[in-house]
Amino acid sequence: MLMKPGDGDSSPPPRAPGLGGSRDNNLQVLRDAHRFFVEAYRKLGPVFRARFGGEDFTIIAGDEAFEHFRDHGEEGLDRSRFFARYAEAMGDPRFVLREPLGSQEHVRNGLKLAFSRQVCAPFVPRLGELARNHFSALPKGKPLRAADVLKPLLIRQLGLVLADADLGPLERDARRFVNISMAVGGHALPGIAMKLPAYQRARARLVKALGELVAERRSRPRQQHQSYTILDAMLETRDGQGNGPGAAELTGCLLHGLVGTLFYTYRILAFLLYDAIKHPGVMEKARAESDGLFAGDGPTLEKLRPLQYIKAVYDESLRLHPISIGLPYDVKEPVRVANTQLHPGDQVLFSAFCSHFSERHYKTPYAFDPERCMPPRNEQKARGAHVPFGFGPRVCTARGFVDTIAMLNLAAIASFAEWELSPRDYEMHVIPAPLPGPSPGFRVRALSARTPPAAGPARANDVPPDALTTVLPPVDNELLSSIMSLVETRTYQPRSLIIKQGDEADCFYILVDGQVEVFREEGKGRESLLARLNNGAYFGEIGLLRGIPRTATVKAWERGPVKVLAIERDAFLKIVSRSDLVSDEIARLVRQRYLTTTLAQAMPGLTAKRAGRLAGDVTLKSYAPEEPVVRQGEPADAFYVIGKGSAEVYRRMEDGEQHHLATLAAGQFFGEAGLLQRTPRNASVHAGPDGVECLVIPATAFYQLVKDTPEALNDLVMAMCTRVVAGLESSGK
Repeated sequence: MLMKPGDGDSSPPPRAPGLGGSRDNNLQVLRDAHRFFVEAYRKLGPVFRARFGGEDFTIIAGDEAFEHFRDHGEEGLDRSRFFARYAEAMGDPRFVLREPLGSQEHVRNGLKLAFSRQVCAPFVPRLGELARNHFSALPKGKPLRAADVLKPLLIRQLGLVLADADLGPLERDARRFVNISMAVGGHALPGIAMKLPAYQRARARLVKALGELVAERRSRPRQQHQSYTILDAMLETRDGQGNGPGAAELTGCLLHGLVGTLFYTYRILAFLLYDAIKHPGVMEKARAESDGLFAGDGPTLEKLRPLQYIKAVYDESLRLHPISIGLPYDVKEPVRVANTQLHPGDQVLFSAFCSHFSERHYKTPYAFDPERCMPPRNEQKARGAHVPFGFGPRVCTARGFVDTIAMLNLAAIASFAEWELSPRDYEMHVIPAPLPGPSPGFRVRALSARTPPAAGPARANDVPPDALTTVLPPVDNELLSSIMSLVETRTYQPRSLIIKQGDEADCFYILVDGQVEVFREEGKGRESLLARLNNGAYFGEIGLLRGIPRTATVKAWERGPVKVLAIERDAFLKIVSRSDLVSDEIARLVRQRYLTTTLAQAMPGLTAKRAGRLAGDVTLKSYAPEEPVVRQGEPADAFYVIGKGSAEVYRRMEDGEQHHLATLAAGQFFGEAGLLQRTPRNASVHAGPDGVECLVIPATAFYQLVKDTPEALNDLVMAMCTRVVAGLESSGK
C-alpha cells in the first residue's frame, strides 16, 4: 500500500549472501534460481535483498507477494523500464506488457479472448492430428534436442490457431527472433543484439509474413464454415471509441504470440516431457488416459477436459518448474509491503512461486507427485499455493491456449512413442535465459512409434461433477457474481421465434425450461428440422464468436412455454475472456448457479455448497394452469420445489370425492412423503390458476440430499407431518 511518512520499518531488509562472502548472487541464480529464492525466503523471511544481472533488487516472496498484489495491485509501482526493450522488439512502444493496469485494456482483453480455450477449442482435432503425425514420424533411437522435438510442432500448432495457416516455413526465423528478443527484453543480452543483421532480417521476414496473413484475413468474406482464429479475435478488438487495432498493436500482439509459444509454452512442454520420461509410472498412467483421447474420431476439447491425471501431471510439473522468477517493478512512490518500507528508485521483484515449495501447502514439496493435484488431496487448491501463470492482476493472458496445447501434446507424447532420456540417467539442469528453462543439453530418444489400442473415448459426462471441477479453470465467487449480473431471464410462448436465420448474432442462450426446435431455412418458405434441444442445452454461440449472421432459426416448441437465460454478445465475449470457459462450460455454470439460487431460496436449510452440488441433478419445469404435476397412486420418483406461481393439492377419498388439501406457494415443496415412505403418491398436485414453475429433483438426488443434510431431512419430515394433520382435519377425522 502507499505509505505516509514515518510508516513502516525504515531499516533495510536483510541481504542474501553470495558464494564465498560475495555480495553478488549471480552464480546462485544461474545454478538453481528456484532453490536460491526458496532458501533465501526460508532463512531471511518474505522481504530480502539480492543482486543478480548487475542490478540490486528487493525481493517480496511467497504468500506475502501474492497477498500484496491481491489487496493493492500496482500502487506506487511502475514496470515500463523493465519491459521497454521487449516492447521495442514487438514494434510497439506502448505494448500492453509495458503499460500500467487500466491502460491498453482493450488490447489486454483482446489477447485474453484471442488466446482463450474457446478460440482454441474447434482446432483441437486438427492440433491432435499434427501432434500424432509429428511424434510418430520422429527418427527412432537418435538423441534429439528437446527444442528440435517440440518447437517444429509448436509453431505449426500456433499457425493453425493463429490464422488457419502453416507457419512451419518460418520456424528458423521465428526461433532466432524469439530467442534474441527474450534475451534482450529480459536484460540477459544488451540491446545492441537487436541491431544484428541476422536478427533484423529474421524479424523483417516475420513481419512481412504476418502482414500478409492480416491482409488476406481482412479481405476474405466471412463464411459460415470459416474458422474463428486468434487473428480474427484481434481484428475485432475495439477501444472505447470503437477503433480497431493499429498496425503496431496488431503486429506486436502477433509477434508476442510467437514468443509465447516458442519460448514460454516450449519451456512448459519441455519440463513436462522430462518429468513424464523420468517417471515411468507417471508415463504409464498418463498413457491410460491419453489412449482414449485419440480413439474413435480423435481428440476434442470435450474429451481432453476430463483427463484428470494428464491435468495433474501438468499442474505438478508447473509447480516444480515455474517459468517466471517474478514480476519486476521500479518503485515510484513510497510503498509498504509486509511492513517494510520501499522507497522511490528501489527495484523490486514480486516472486510468489516460493509457495510452490512450502511445506505448509505441500507434503514433500520437492518430490514429483501428480496425485497431490487430484482429489481428495488437491494440495494446489490452497490460496496462493499454485501461481505458475502470475498472480493478482498480472496473470498470463494466454493461459487457455497454453493449457490446451500443453495437455494435448503431453497426451500425444504418451500415446505415439516410447521414450527415454539421453543419457538415461540425465538430470535436468535449469538455466534462466532469462526465464528458467531446460539447458540446451536436454536430449531425448524416441525409441519406437506406438499405436494406441482401440478404446472408448473419454467423455466429460463420464466424470463426476466434483471431479470435473478439478480440470476446469477456477472461477471465484466474485467472477461468478459478475457473470450472473450479465444474465437475463427470458420466456417465449409456444412456437414463438427466438433466433431467425440470417439475422445479426446478438445473444447466447441457455435453455432452463422447455424445448426448442432448430430449423434450417431452405428458401421459398421451406425449412427443415435440424434438432430438438432440451433443458441444459445452449445455442447461439457460433454467430457471436465468428461475427457472422445466424446460421439457423430457433423456435419454442409447440408443447409449452420456454425459459432461457440470455447473455448479450459483448457480455458473452467478456465472460469468455475473463473466465477462460468455453460455451458449454459457461452454459453449465450459469444454469447451475441459476438453479442453485432458486433452490437455496426455496430451502434455506441447504448450505450453498450442498445446493450447488444438487443443482447438477435439478431440472426446471413449467406447468400450464391446472395442468397435473403429480397424480395420486403413481410411483414417487421425484421431489418438487416451487420456484414461481402456485400449486393446488388434492386427495381422492375412498368414496371417490376430491378433497382440496392445500395451496402451495413459491418456496414450498411437495412429493417428499412418497419418497420418504417409499410408497405411491398419496395426493395429486395441479398447477395453480397462473401456472407453476418447479425445480424437479429426481429420487436418487433426493435420497442423497437427505443423507448428507440432516437439517433438510428435519424440514421435510416436519412438512410431511403438517400435511398429514391438515389432511386428517380436512377429512373430518
